[in-house]
Amino acid sequence: MRKALVVLLAVGCLAATAHAQVKFGAGPHLGFAFSSFPKPADQYYGFGFGFGAQGEVEFIKYVSMRLNFDYLVFSADKAKFGYTGGGQPIPTSDISGGNAKSVSITVTGLGKIPTASSFTPYGMFGFGLYIGSVSDISVTYQGKEYPFPTGDSKTNFGIHFGVRSEFKVSHAISVFGDFKFVLVFSEGSSTSVFPFTFGMNYWF
Repeated sequence: MRKALVVLLAVGCLAATAHAQVKFGAGPHLGFAFSSFPKPADQYYGFGFGFGAQGEVEFIKYVSMRLNFDYLVFSADKAKFGYTGGGQPIPTSDISGGNAKSVSITVTGLGKIPTASSFTPYGMFGFGLYIGSVSDISVTYQGKEYPFPTGDSKTNFGIHFGVRSEFKVSHAISVFGDFKFVLVFSEGSSTSVFPFTFGMNYWF
């Protein structure tokens, strides 16, 4: 009986300790990204901007999981879009749309490196869904507008890994910066994206 009470007490202490270590955080982020689209799209897209939000669960001091929502836009290089019937380049001012967009929902595991300071580096690995689309292109030629629909959006699976550093501003607020390598798989090809992200977390 005494042994059973000791075991129950130990389990209760462990459960209480584990519960006390779990923390929840959330906040916004923004950044920029370089991309490597499949051919021939790589001729038109390269650099993009984005923003999003994240929610994080810290299970123990140096292990956590993060749920991310991200929105990225890659502006098209309209100078490479096309030529008139006379073989002259279409002025970029006559071309609108054609921007590539990505909305993603991802889950990331974080492994933090113990330090004796407010600065914490860590590695990360994750996966998620990426919804990609291109806005419709419209060309104005000799005063007449010609629309070119680009098709529907597509949802693909992707993985990512990278490194991040976090700085504890206060007990409840931390700021971070990270670099990731993202690989999005589509039918017969893949897209590589290299985002740099900066954001903050508020810990509840």
